[in-house]
Amino acid sequence: MWVASYLLWFIGAVLLQMTVWPTLFQSLRPDLVTVITVAVALHKGPGKGAAAGAMGGVVSDLFTGYFLGMGAITNALVGFAAGWLGPKLFKENFLVPVAIAAAATLLQQSLYWLLLLAFGRNLPLLFALEKVIGPTVIVNGLLAFPVFVLAQKLEAFVSELSS
Repeated sequence: MWVASYLLWFIGAVLLQMTVWPTLFQSLRPDLVTVITVAVALHKGPGKGAAAGAMGGVVSDLFTGYFLGMGAITNALVGFAAGWLGPKLFKENFLVPVAIAAAATLLQQSLYWLLLLAFGRNLPLLFALEKVIGPTVIVNGLLAFPVFVLAQKLEAFVSELSS
């Protein structure tokens, strides 16, 4: 049941960040898939975090039309890392999901940039840091706590439905 609920959440998040968000905030683009992946990983652990990251990455890749599989790979790695790190930290403190989401976004965006370079796309590092990676890390950090709370509520709702 969690797979279907998170799949719907990823689809909604990708549609939101592609349609509504750009009309409200032109220059600041979130990566909601990464934030949701971190929330799942902190709640469910590294295995389901990696699975959620792969699922969200595929959804994002399919909707955006960018390099199919790169989002899946980078988000799966981030989901695993956040899920592995989560139990070692006090995740009830609201700063923990924010810090992990920001660090995970930095990792995901950096890995994606490296894969772009590996596939021959020349995106200068300073441009990527200033125009893509930096703003995305900031926006994702700001969105992390509300998404984390929504993930807790979704978990409770799915648990209630399945029992």
